[in-house]
Amino acid sequence: MATLHVLRPDAELVRRGGRIEVRINGKVRASAPLTLLSSVVIEGRADISTAALHALLREDIPVVFMATGGEVMGRLEADCSGSVALRQRQLRRSLDPQFCLDTTRAIIAGKIRNQRVLLTGRSRRSPSGIKVDSRATVDGLVRLERRVGQCETVASVVGVEGAASAMYFSAIRKMLPVSLHFEGRIRSGLDGWRPRSGVKAGRRRFLVVDLTRRL
Repeated sequence: MATLHVLRPDAELVRRGGRIEVRINGKVRASAPLTLLSSVVIEGRADISTAALHALLREDIPVVFMATGGEVMGRLEADCSGSVALRQRQLRRSLDPQFCLDTTRAIIAGKIRNQRVLLTGRSRRSPSGIKVDSRATVDGLVRLERRVGQCETVASVVGVEGAASAMYFSAIRKMLPVSLHFEGRIRSGLDGWRPRSGVKAGRRRFLVVDLTRRL
């Protein structure tokens, strides 16, 4: 299954038979069968026809709408009224403190682990001096990943996540070309943060697509 991610502001998504077509100036530039789509992400001012939306909803394929910079605007998905019992169970679990803590631990430990793996792979292609710095950061991420399992509250897990992210981005910034350097983040947007650079915006797009596949 794949995610159809549309970036062009002059693009139009339409349904043709059992496929979703992406057209620009009336010409078909991409086409995907509904049976192979897991989600659709529309970034910016691209259009989508009502027929295409109906087809996607019938196949239970969610559509995520994003602003040009990567800010999530909303998500359209099929009616879930037939799963009342499921929603009730989800609500009960969301009110269970231990379940929330265990879930948060698992998500953040996985995030830190992925940061460590990505940083290790990237450092192999970087100058030797940077590799030394990255090794220290990787060791620090290992310690923080272990600390996540010892946290007793969600707030403390979030604190460890912040420390890990600071270490990770401090190291990864040194490995990027000067044109992609970034200094930090500024407050704004739906989730409280807006990227200063295309690096963060690209990471946000990946997270949206990745979460769309799992939710």
